[in-house]
Amino acid sequence: MHQDANRCLKCKNALCQKNCPIHTDIPKIIDLYINNEIKKAQELLFKHNPLSAICSLVCDHQRQCFGHCVLNHKNVPIHFYEIEQELSLAYLNDVHFDKNEITKAKVAIIGQGPCGIASAILLSDDGYDVTMFDENSDLGGVLRYGIPDFRLDKKIVDHYKRILLEKGVKLRNNVRIGTTISLGKLKDNFDIVLIATGTSMAKMANIKNETVYNMHYAVDFLKDPSSFDLGHKVIVIGGGNVAMDASRCAKRLGYDTYVYYRKTFEDMPANKDEIEEAIAEGVKFEVFEVPIAMDDKGMIFAKGKNEIDENGKKYTVTIADTEHHVDCDSVIAAISQTLRVDFKELSLNKWGFYETDDKHMTSMDNVFVAGDAYLGAKTVVSASNDAYEVVKCIKEKLGDVHE
Repeated sequence: MHQDANRCLKCKNALCQKNCPIHTDIPKIIDLYINNEIKKAQELLFKHNPLSAICSLVCDHQRQCFGHCVLNHKNVPIHFYEIEQELSLAYLNDVHFDKNEITKAKVAIIGQGPCGIASAILLSDDGYDVTMFDENSDLGGVLRYGIPDFRLDKKIVDHYKRILLEKGVKLRNNVRIGTTISLGKLKDNFDIVLIATGTSMAKMANIKNETVYNMHYAVDFLKDPSSFDLGHKVIVIGGGNVAMDASRCAKRLGYDTYVYYRKTFEDMPANKDEIEEAIAEGVKFEVFEVPIAMDDKGMIFAKGKNEIDENGKKYTVTIADTEHHVDCDSVIAAISQTLRVDFKELSLNKWGFYETDDKHMTSMDNVFVAGDAYLGAKTVVSASNDAYEVVKCIKEKLGDVHE
C-alpha cells in the first residue's frame, strides 16, 4: 500500500476528506503512513472515528473518499480505505486500554450498535460512568445481527466489546428497556439516558396479501439466515445494501435467488461493489418490476418505467395492464427500516421518530436520541459522526463544556 500512498497529492482542500461523512483527515493519515509513523496514524484514526476499522470495510467508498479522489480523472484514485483497513484492523488486534477513571455523571445508553459503541467510548474516555443496555445477547447491534459475516468478521465486533470492558463501560444484555424496565425507572438511577436503538423494525412493502406465510423481512432474516426454510426459489424485493446482503446470504445457503427492483441498476442505492459481488455469486436480477400482491404460489408484479417531471426529477411509474405472476417459494422484503417505538412517554414527530430539539434532547428532560433512531436508517459512519454530536450536546447539558 505504500506505493499507492506515495501517489497521494496531499490536496489542500481534499475532496476525499470533504466527502467522508466524518471528515477524516485523509492527507494527514497518508503522510503519517508514508513516514512510517504507524502508531500515530492508528491513534489518530481511532480518536477521530472509533469505528474506523468497521467503516474501512463497510462504507460506500465509491460514493465517499475513493470516489472523490482527484486522481479519478486519471482513473488512478488512491485506495485510502485499504490503507485505513491495514492501520485500523492492526490497531484493534494489538491495542489494550487501562480502565478510565470515573469523575463525572452516570449515563445509560440504550442500544449497543454503532452509535451506542462510539458514544460509550467517547463518554467513558471523558470520565463518565457508562452502562450500555441491549435486548440482544451480545454487543454489536446491526454490526453483529445485521451485516453478514462475509462483509464483517464478528471477531472485529468482539474487539470492540473487549475495548469497552477494558475502559470500564458496563454491559447489560438480554434486557429490553421500555418493557422490563421503563424509561422512567431507568432515569431513577442515571443522570442522562441516550437512546441509540437504531431502526430495528422492517417497513412493510404495503402490497396486497402481505401477511401470507411465505413473506419475510430482511431485517429479521439477516439476524439468523440459517434458521429460515425458504423452499427453493427466493425473490428479494429492494435495491439497497440490505437487499444485497439478504440475497447473497440466501444464495450462499443454496437458494435460487433473484432480486426484483422497481427501478434500474443505475438507480439502486446499494454499493456498486456489492451489486457486482452478488451477480458474481449467482444472484439474478430483474429490474423495472413493481410488486403488487402476494399469494401462496409467488408474487404478482407489474412492469415499471422511469419518467421525468417538470423539475427534472426522475420517478418510476407502473405501466398499465402489465401485471404478471412470478412463481417462487418465498419473498424477502428489503424495502427499508424504521423506528420501533418502545418509549410511549416520548413525543413523536410527523415521521414517526422521537421528537427532539436541536440538541438531540427529547420531550423528557435529560433523555437524548442519536444514530439511526434520530437520523433514520443510514450508515455506520453516519452513526459514528452523530455520536460526536450527541456527546457534545450531553456535555453542554451537564455544564461540562471545558475541553
